[in-house]
Amino acid sequence: MPSPYVIRAVQSRADLEQVLALQRRNLKQHLSEEERRTQGFVTVAHDLPTLERMHAVAPSIIALQGSELVAYALVMPRECRALVPVLEPMFALVEQLEDQGRPLREQRFYVMGQICIDKAHRGQGLFEALYHQHREQLRGTFDCVVTEVSVHNRRSLRAHERLGFRTLHTYADATDTWAVVRWDWVPPPRRLEELERSDRVLAAAGIGRWSRDLSQPHIVCDAICRVHCGLPADGPVDPARVRERIHPEDLERVWDAARRSMEERAPFELRFRTRPSAEAPSRWLHVTGSVFHDAAGRARHFEGISQDITAERQLEESLRQTLIEKNDSLQNLEIINRTGQALGAELQLEKLVQGVTDAATQLTRAAFGAFFYNVLDERGNAYMLYTLSGVPRESFANFPMPRSTRVFEPTFKGEGIIRSDDITKDPRYGHNAPRRGMPEGHLPVRSYLAVPVSSRSGEVIGGLFFGHPTPGVFTAREERLVAGLAAQVAVAMDNARLFQRVQEAVTSRDTFLSIASHELRTPITSMKLMSQHMRKRIDANDPAAFTRERVTRMVEQTERSIDRLARLVDDMLDISRIAAGRLQLHLERVDLGDLTRDVVDRFEQQLTGAGHTLTLRLAPGLVGRWDRGRLEQVLANLLTNALKYAPGTPLTVSLQARDDHAVLEVEDRGPGIAPGDQHRIFERFERLVTASEVSGLGLGLHIARHIVEAHGGRIHVRSAVGDGARFFVELPLAGPPDATAAKP
Repeated sequence: MPSPYVIRAVQSRADLEQVLALQRRNLKQHLSEEERRTQGFVTVAHDLPTLERMHAVAPSIIALQGSELVAYALVMPRECRALVPVLEPMFALVEQLEDQGRPLREQRFYVMGQICIDKAHRGQGLFEALYHQHREQLRGTFDCVVTEVSVHNRRSLRAHERLGFRTLHTYADATDTWAVVRWDWVPPPRRLEELERSDRVLAAAGIGRWSRDLSQPHIVCDAICRVHCGLPADGPVDPARVRERIHPEDLERVWDAARRSMEERAPFELRFRTRPSAEAPSRWLHVTGSVFHDAAGRARHFEGISQDITAERQLEESLRQTLIEKNDSLQNLEIINRTGQALGAELQLEKLVQGVTDAATQLTRAAFGAFFYNVLDERGNAYMLYTLSGVPRESFANFPMPRSTRVFEPTFKGEGIIRSDDITKDPRYGHNAPRRGMPEGHLPVRSYLAVPVSSRSGEVIGGLFFGHPTPGVFTAREERLVAGLAAQVAVAMDNARLFQRVQEAVTSRDTFLSIASHELRTPITSMKLMSQHMRKRIDANDPAAFTRERVTRMVEQTERSIDRLARLVDDMLDISRIAAGRLQLHLERVDLGDLTRDVVDRFEQQLTGAGHTLTLRLAPGLVGRWDRGRLEQVLANLLTNALKYAPGTPLTVSLQARDDHAVLEVEDRGPGIAPGDQHRIFERFERLVTASEVSGLGLGLHIARHIVEAHGGRIHVRSAVGDGARFFVELPLAGPPDATAAKP
C-alpha cells in the first residue's frame, strides 16, 4: 500500500518553524534519562535565521503526514560551519581525518546537521527515507555525508550503521563521546575499480541488475536488465511497464513470489517468461533478489539480478522432447515387434486384420482407425470387409462402404499415401453427391491418413485409414510407421489368404472324395450285383437267364451305369481343368436352336419317363461363335438338374435374341429355390438336398457357369420357394473375347 508520508525538501518558512518545534521537543535537556537512553535525543538548538541561511545554501529534507511535519534531516555544507559555532570543532576535526588514505578536506562532503523523528512516528522507516532522499537530491553535488553520533545514543548509532554509515573516528569532549561516521555515495577509486570490474564480469555473463526503493514509484534497471525485459533503453521504468512485459501465463506467479518475498522475508528466485514485443519470441529469465526491511519489519528496498536462460530452457525442452521421442520410439518398437510376431503367427485373416488395425491406431495416436480390405468369395468375386479400432462398430454400421471418390480412390488404386492436416479443406473433398462430404452423424474427421496395402504381386488388398477430430495430428513420423506396417501386413495377408485357399482346397478335396466315393459306388455296386447274379446263373446252367429280353435289359442297365461313370469322370476332369485354368473352347459357328433340339431329343426318353411335359419356344437363326460340345454340356446339365429337383413338372425351354446376345431359358415348375441359396447352387459340390435324396457330385451347375463365363456370357437363376425356377444363359453372338480359345 502507498506510504502515508511525503518526503521532500523544505519549501517555506512555515516548514522551518515546524522543524524548530520538533527540535525543541526532542532536545536532550527536555527528555528524561529513560527517554534519552531508549528513544535518543538531539543536542544542538537552532534558531530560525540560522535555518533560513542554511536552507539558502542547500535545502534540508523533511517528512510530512498531511500538513504536519513529523521528521527532518538538516543539510549543513562546509559553507555553513560558521552559522553554528558549537559545531566548528567538529568541522575542524573532520577536515583533519583521512578515509582510505584520502583526506576528507579533498572530498565533496557535507555534514548532516541534525536528524530527528517525532516519537509517534518512529519505527515507520522515516530515518532511512530521509537519508535516501538526501542521497537522491544531493548525490550530484556531494560524494558523501558525514555526521557525529553520540556513542551513548545507541538507537541512533545502530540506525546509521544499518543504513551503511562507517565509523571514521571516535573522540570525547566535555559533553559526550562521539563517533564520526560517513555514508559514501561515490565509492573510493579502489572500490570503484572493484565495482567496475564486477560490473564487467556481470555484463560478460549477461547478468542484469535491478533495484527499487519501495517508497519510490520507479524501478532502476541497468542496460542488460532492460534488454531482458524488452524495456526502453532509457527513461523511467514503473511496475506497470514491467507487468506488460511478463508473459500473461506467468504474471500471477511472479507477483505472488514477490509478495511472499516481502511479507515472509524469503529470498526471491523465479524462472519466468517475458515478451519483448508482440512479434518477438518470448525470453526465459532467471531472476533472484532480496528484500530489505526496516527495524519495524516493513519492506523498504528490493533489489536483485536477472539472467537470460532462454538457450538453457530451449536445450532443456530439446532434451525433454528427445526423451519423449525416445520413449515413444521404444513403445512404438515394442508395438511393432509385438505386431510383427503376431503377423507371422496369425493365419486367420479376420484376426490378423483386426490386430493390425489396433496396432496402427495406437502407433498413429489416431482417435479411430479402420482397415477396409477386399476378399474373394467362392465364385472369385471381390467384396469389402472392414475392421475398426478406437470406436465401436456401431459407429460405422449405418454408413455405406467407402466409394471410389476423389479422396478414397488413390488409396484403393494403390497410387500412394494421403496425409492431410485437415481433410475438409483438401481440394479433393466434398465433390460427390448427395452429401458433398461426410454424412450426418459420421465420426468427425479433420486429421486424415490413408495408406494402401498392396500384395507382392501388386494387387491392392485394401487400405488403412485413420482419423482425428483435431487438425494437424498426423506427421511424417506416423506416415512412415504405417507405411512400414502396411508392407508387413501385405505379406501376412498374402500368407493368410494362401493358407485360407489351402484350407478351402483341403475342404473341397474332402468333400469331393466323400461325394465321389458315394457316387462312384452306386453304378459300380449295381454292375457288381448284376455280375454276381449272372455268375450264379451261369454256374447253375440256367438257360432262362439268357433270354434275349433279359440280356437286353442287363446290357441297357450296364450301359446306364457306364454312362453315369463316364459323366462322373468327365465332370471330375472338367473341375480339374477349371481349377488349373485350362478349360479350352473349340469355337465354330453354331446354330443354337438346332443344338437345343438335338439335346432335348436325347433327353426325351428320360423326360417322358420322369413324367415331364416339355414345351419348346425356339427363335430361329440364332447363330454364334461358340463351342458346340460345351454348350450341349450346359443344356444337358440344366435338364439333368430339372430331372433331379423337379420331377414330373412341366418344363419349358426357350430361345430368343436380345440385342447382340442369345438368351437360352430353362424353366421348371418344381419346388423352387430360396433366395439365400440361389448363389450357392453354382458352387462346387453344392446340393440343396442330401446325397441320399439326389445323386450326383453337385458339379453340374458349377461347370455350366464356368463354360458360360468362358464364352463371355452369364448364367443366373430367378426363383421363389414353391414357384419353380428359371435358369437363364446369356451368350454373346460374337463369341468369347478370350484370345486363348482354341480355333476349330
